Amino acid sequence: QLLREHDYSILGIDVDYTFLGDFRTLYEKLFGNNKYPWKPLESYFDLGIMREIRKAHRQYKRFYRSFKKNEQFQRSFFYKGIPIWKVLTARLDFLFLFSFKNAIRNLRLMDRMIAIEKPLVIATSFETGSAGRAATMTARAYGIPTVGLQHGKIHPAHPHYIFSHVSTTQAPNLKYCPIPDVTMVYGDYTKRVLINCSSYPSENVIVTGQPLADNIVRAREIFDKYKTYEKFGLDLKKKLLVLISQNFQEVEFRERMLNVTIEGMKPFNELQLFVKLHPGETADLALRVLRNFGLNGVPVTKNVDLYEILYACDIMVTGNSTVALEAMMLDKPVITIEGFPFSMPFAQQGASLGVMTVAEMTQAIKSILNGGDVAQKLKINRKKFVREHACEPDGQAAKRVADAIIRIARRKRK
Repeated sequence: QLLREHDYSILGIDVDYTFLGDFRTLYEKLFGNNKYPWKPLESYFDLGIMREIRKAHRQYKRFYRSFKKNEQFQRSFFYKGIPIWKVLTARLDFLFLFSFKNAIRNLRLMDRMIAIEKPLVIATSFETGSAGRAATMTARAYGIPTVGLQHGKIHPAHPHYIFSHVSTTQAPNLKYCPIPDVTMVYGDYTKRVLINCSSYPSENVIVTGQPLADNIVRAREIFDKYKTYEKFGLDLKKKLLVLISQNFQEVEFRERMLNVTIEGMKPFNELQLFVKLHPGETADLALRVLRNFGLNGVPVTKNVDLYEILYACDIMVTGNSTVALEAMMLDKPVITIEGFPFSMPFAQQGASLGVMTVAEMTQAIKSILNGGDVAQKLKINRKKFVREHACEPDGQAAKRVADAIIRIARRKRK
């Protein structure tokens, strides 16, 4: 809306990363009550691009399969004297037989999209994904400025962000990871990580806050806890524990989150469960685990406004999801199940209660419900964590993002 007020038109490009085909979301974007138009990236396909992709894919497959049979090639994969070829085979199969084809596809589709739409600026909400990298690289060849919007946690061990060299120049270089001209982040912590732990130039990183969190400031006006309870058939007499599931590749990770949470909350009859799925998940696993516990009627869905369900909850549980930070912005107590890779320091900094076992989950829930010293200390620490890792919610993050994009667009027009 802010961009349109300054006479800039907007086009959304839908990219499906679910591997399943999220047709409901696509339908809502194409035919819903949107303030700007959407197109699926696939709409830019033509026969020439399809032939080019097939030809390149065949070449990559032949190249990889010939090398895969080469024993000398296999023996070249060592780490500290330990052979790791067998460990890496599945990953290399995925890269050569799927990812490379996907990368070529996205590069060609982005090229055609830019040639047709002639954008002034390209903003990406997932700049580290295949389509996001393709947009950054292709836009650079056309001299179009790019903006990356932080979409999740960024930490000192994040493989998508931590590089010895990055590049905002046009010339491709295998040693340099291409990054957007400007990266907009939630808070000072993330900016320091990108500058000090990675190699992002300071002038390329802007702290704007989390635009989606602007609704937090108006949460009392927007959401009604009792209406949310009624919508999902929840018991008005019970408190609500929301499990924010995550789309881990390892099924055992997702199953562990469910088991520890469900088993850990058993002693508390005053609690009820709501499972908020990741957008890339299906409900199958959660429903199976719930059946194993004899639980029927527990809401399991991804089709719910995240802030609506966070506003309604009394306790939020997750693994290492950035949603923990958003729950803290709403001043909700958070329990994080530890032991997953690339975790944010929620528990280490005292902003969440970190647990590993069912017994620890039960104790954490008890401490929060009792409202004693542990709960009070948790409240103080989460407020401190929010100040450090995100701008204090002021309802102006979207305006800061829009203002920065407008400045970039005006420079481009000159």
